[in-house]
Amino acid sequence: MCSTHTCIYCKQSRPISEFNREHVVPDSFGTYDNALIIRCVCTDCNERLGRETDLVLARGSIEGAMRYGQEDLMGGTHPRRSATLRRRVLVTLPGIPGWEGVRFELAVRPGSDARIHVPPQIGLRSRETGELVYFLLDELESEALDLDAFDLSGTGSIHIRCDSEKGEKGAKEVLAKLRIPFVPEGKIGPPADLELTFRYDAPYDTPIRRAIAKIAFNHLAHEMGAEFTLKDCFDEVRSFIAHGVEQIGFVSSTRRDVDSHNHSPLAGLNFS
Repeated sequence: MCSTHTCIYCKQSRPISEFNREHVVPDSFGTYDNALIIRCVCTDCNERLGRETDLVLARGSIEGAMRYGQEDLMGGTHPRRSATLRRRVLVTLPGIPGWEGVRFELAVRPGSDARIHVPPQIGLRSRETGELVYFLLDELESEALDLDAFDLSGTGSIHIRCDSEKGEKGAKEVLAKLRIPFVPEGKIGPPADLELTFRYDAPYDTPIRRAIAKIAFNHLAHEMGAEFTLKDCFDEVRSFIAHGVEQIGFVSSTRRDVDSHNHSPLAGLNFS
């Protein structure tokens, strides 16, 4: 009996004990019956690619954001998204005075309508552009901001946006910690009784394309066997998935216009 396997990504021969289950479709998208499994990816590659590609696709893409709020996908628990991943998917509300640039998040619950959530955030007015730049609370606390770049004393220079009293309290505590004076002006919560059109933006970049290529390559290994995918002719795509080295376009996309009234994932959403 063979006591070693060769990883389809690093092509290193390792003891069988250094291989674990690899889901063809990342389990960060949720668990389901009869999920396709392969056992030809070493633990090191499995864990590293999970961080670099799977997590980005599952938490930092439009598809991931649409699925993220569904409680039944992850057994009712949700790991907190990092500030880096939260910055990848932006839901904004253009055209509503006072709400340009405010960040929204999509929440989906089984058996109910999708809803828009306003995470607590603080807008600071840029001296350079005169526009409000919004920061989530963990971004303000974790990033070294040059506060001199913002007008913190003029009328309407600081805005708090959220949809709960707890969020408002947290925002005021962050401002106090940063020693930024704040005088409430106007409504902090989201506009009501309006038909709203949201803008949904997310990058289609190398980590996303690596994750898509990885699903396809995993499926190839599942259908054709690990030994087939170890052929040298797959080394270029293997290098792209494992390290982001791309000599040709392995993953391409097509762009088509979408009727926002009929097909937009955000059409007809309500505030939670």
